Amino acid sequence: WAQKSFARDFQRAHGATASATMAPKQKTAPKAKAKPAPKAKAATGPKAKRPAEVENVLDQAPQKSQRKLERRDTGEKADRAIEHKWKNVSAQKLASTTVNGVTAKEAVMAELRRPGVRRVGPLFMRQLAVEYGFGNCLLNIKPADSELPIGDDLAEALDTCFETDCKLRSVAPLQSVLSQRDGLNSRELAGLFNAPPGFGEAGVSKQSRSQVWVDVLKCVARLQKNDEPEFKRCIAEAFDYLDDALGEVWRHAKRGGTSLRTWLRVHTRALALVCDKADIQAIIATPPDNLWSAKDHIARVCDRLHCGDFFFKEVADKISRESFSTKVQAVIAKLGNGASTIDEFKNVRSQLKDLAKEESARTQGGKKKGQVHFMDYPLDLQAADALQWTDFALKAFVKTRLLLSQADFVRLPFENMVLPVLKKGDECAMKVPDDVLEDMLAARQTAVDICSNAGDNAGFASWRHTLLENSSVLLSLDPTFAVEIQFLEKRGLEWFRSCCQEVILKKLPSDARAVTVKSVVTVVTALSDLQKLPLFRAGTSDVTSDLEVAMELVGGLVRLIPPEVSPDAEASTWPKKVLEASLHFCTHTEGTKTLRGRAAVNAKFGYLTKAMAKKESADKLTCGDYDEIMCYSWCLQEDQRDQLQEQVDKIMAKVTVGAKKKASASKAAASSKDGKGAASSKDSKGAKASCMHFFG
Repeated sequence: WAQKSFARDFQRAHGATASATMAPKQKTAPKAKAKPAPKAKAATGPKAKRPAEVENVLDQAPQKSQRKLERRDTGEKADRAIEHKWKNVSAQKLASTTVNGVTAKEAVMAELRRPGVRRVGPLFMRQLAVEYGFGNCLLNIKPADSELPIGDDLAEALDTCFETDCKLRSVAPLQSVLSQRDGLNSRELAGLFNAPPGFGEAGVSKQSRSQVWVDVLKCVARLQKNDEPEFKRCIAEAFDYLDDALGEVWRHAKRGGTSLRTWLRVHTRALALVCDKADIQAIIATPPDNLWSAKDHIARVCDRLHCGDFFFKEVADKISRESFSTKVQAVIAKLGNGASTIDEFKNVRSQLKDLAKEESARTQGGKKKGQVHFMDYPLDLQAADALQWTDFALKAFVKTRLLLSQADFVRLPFENMVLPVLKKGDECAMKVPDDVLEDMLAARQTAVDICSNAGDNAGFASWRHTLLENSSVLLSLDPTFAVEIQFLEKRGLEWFRSCCQEVILKKLPSDARAVTVKSVVTVVTALSDLQKLPLFRAGTSDVTSDLEVAMELVGGLVRLIPPEVSPDAEASTWPKKVLEASLHFCTHTEGTKTLRGRAAVNAKFGYLTKAMAKKESADKLTCGDYDEIMCYSWCLQEDQRDQLQEQVDKIMAKVTVGAKKKASASKAAASSKDGKGAASSKDSKGAKASCMHFFG
């Protein structure tokens, strides 16, 4: 009844179909399985054609293009084969050597064009090298005496290296013989040097061949045969192979986790045959994290061995950059600080281009990084190539010269504030071509316009931020504006702050500007007036802080307050610089000679010490005699400061004793002269107070 009631209600809500679906299933008799229908036979008649509309759509659909295989450029393959097999043959020798009017490259290309030839094998290249006389690429060292005997153990070990069966082929027996040999004649050495290049044809890996070369060097060093002329000749002829082998063995050891220091220590005797042993020992003695301190030794090793670049990659790259940078700066220095003509400028540019070509050929192109100098600051700049980097270095020099000596050269707002004012008509003695000036002036004028849009109250920090944001616009006008961008980003704040500090120091006394202690108030007023200058109004918080420090330290001298600075502070700190300048307030006269600065402080200390040593003069010394020197006691030695304090303590003791005597006298007369006693007490307090500033 419940099911029928639910079905009736559901039918009213959703219709008859849903009701039938929800109705309880009726049990039915099982149906007989029907046989599968037989497959229809394929039609033997013609296939039905597609409609015309479908054909049109298929014709218009984009068809996938098939890649056509072309024969690889045989000239490119020939170049690769020659570079791989004949590394030591120069391009000039390859081009000039012919056999029957055919160069070696043309012979390789002809071999590659033969049907069925895809590459040239080592046997063909070796035969061709013999035919064209390229003996250096396959080593054919002739012994001085071809009648010398060859040991059976050495001959058998070499035969094992050339076994045709790869299971029997091995260089291990040869390495074992080399490590145990107690003698080696020049003929055997020549054979050992001639054999490894042929190992490649026998299927020996490059790493194994390189290890054999190094083992030969170790054997020669162990037997101490390196001083014999015949051995020297063999090593000299095989030098390029040995260089390459040492680099390959080191790369393999590095992949295995061996440190450079350990590897150099193990191979010191072998390396001593191809470079200076003292350099290797000095490098080993240098801590691994401070290899730059041994840069001179590393530079000599890298000049001698090509594999030195693998040993000391980071240091070698840095040495290379410095070497190239030094050469570029030497060429630019030819323009000098004096007059130079347009022709001299063009000659310098030509020399820089030649240097850039040599550097690109040596480093195989790529980006170039190095130091250029702008406004006497070194900047690390990276360029697209060596030629662009030389352009950066030259333009940085030119811009510095023009900013300091040419009135009509465009200056940025902050440069106008800190650089010396030039009069109209002031021209740089160095003449620069117009094509060099055009881009520089366009970028700098655009930079001035960008700074003017920053607002009237903009300072150095906002100008710097705005120019760095618009660097892409400026670089599109002049790529060498990268010098100014890098300068602003890395050194701008430091440069602007140092320029402001120079302005402050010019207000303080010096050897050239004699100022007495009585003029301290005038100096403090001049420092206060600096706050009104546009330079300091546009300055950063650091500039404002430096000015406040200078005003506080100099103002303390007016009140005879010693500065709170450590005598051991570094001379580069700003408070120390201000105090060094303020020393010139101190003066001391000896006869007709007036001393200033540190000399005056030392002379005054000597005078007071001598006066304190004598009783007559010591009784005449007062606290006022020590007022000035106590302000400059920070520049004295520690023992001198202790002596000075003892002298002050003695004077203070005298003052205290005198005050006590006056106090007792005033008490005795207190009954009749109260006012006088009070006055005496007042005087003693004043005497004591006059020296209290020494103790803070």
